[in-house]
Amino acid sequence: PILQTKEIKQGVSELFESNPELANAVYEAAGFKNKLDNKGKIVYTTQGTGKSTLVKNEPDKYTDGDDLVYEYLNSKGLADNNTTSQNAGNKLKQYLDTLTEEKKNKVISEIIAIFNKEKLKGKIVFTSNRFARENSNILDEIYLSEDAERMEQEFIKRGGNPANAKRVVEQKLKEQKEAFEGKQTKTIKKGE
Repeated sequence: PILQTKEIKQGVSELFESNPELANAVYEAAGFKNKLDNKGKIVYTTQGTGKSTLVKNEPDKYTDGDDLVYEYLNSKGLADNNTTSQNAGNKLKQYLDTLTEEKKNKVISEIIAIFNKEKLKGKIVFTSNRFARENSNILDEIYLSEDAERMEQEFIKRGGNPANAKRVVEQKLKEQKEAFEGKQTKTIKKGE
């Protein structure tokens, strides 16, 4: 028999993009194999572990979640000349702090939907920003580096003040540890 297609009701597509688990349940109930089998995931990794290079070299497989946050801010007219992918999470946090709880939740849902849309395309979304740490429930995997020296070098390479590198990296490592306490994480050892 030929399957008839019907117009998708308004909001359904967005709901599926924002909730992949629901999408899977619906596909399974309809008798289809899990639509997201062997598909993408959202992965947190410490800054300076090479995610940007990986994304640049294989854009069909990987997406930089930090770029997604930057693009969201830019599309809403919230990015200024000093906003970069590397600091977009902090800029987003500043913006969210000015909003009512209802508007804040709407923005968070919009960004989660953007991440999930990439995931549904089968891509691995790598992110290392504050948004991901503060919304860790969206993460499929968490990789944390113990290589403070490499992180300090990366901080300086990105234009950070060398005199502040050690303090900034220690603070980031502390924030990560607190953000992911009680969650299953994988460690990136020095030199990996």
